[in-house]
Amino acid sequence: TETVFYPLFVCVALALVLALERPTIWRQLILLAARLLAFLTRSQAIVLVPAVATAPLLLAWLDRRRLRMLADFRVLYGVLAAAVVTVLAVQLARGRSPYDVLGSYSVTGDADYRPGQVTKWLLYHVAELDLYLGVVPFAALLLLTFVVRSLDRPLRVFLAAALPLIALLLLEVAAF
Repeated sequence: TETVFYPLFVCVALALVLALERPTIWRQLILLAARLLAFLTRSQAIVLVPAVATAPLLLAWLDRRRLRMLADFRVLYGVLAAAVVTVLAVQLARGRSPYDVLGSYSVTGDADYRPGQVTKWLLYHVAELDLYLGVVPFAALLLLTFVVRSLDRPLRVFLAAALPLIALLLLEVAAF
């Protein structure tokens, strides 16, 4: 499933950038469909839910716009909220744990996550990121992150999509 997940993840990332750039209903629905397909392929993609939900909030903060702009994302937030409530209700009605949605990864709900261990693995994975991507692209991402408010809007949109995806995926991998 990893071989199929990688291109699907890239599609989710692209759909997220496009939805942030111009939040039309169709772009938001395509983003949600790509995210669902990624989850159906690999249940670890559950982390895309908070990443997709965080990106518009981050963009609003980066653009120094009021939270009123989040009304443009009402379809995205409405569908995400409805999906979460529906899944929880169905799982509870069936007498099953909400973690059962994760399939073979459902055991993660019963695991004991010590903050020190998660932090250690998070730092390891961040340290490996520059080796995997190359030092220059990693350094460029860090530099853009520090000067984000002075960048053009397309770069702010890119960072609003990339930072939650990177941060939450690293955190998920560190916890597992």
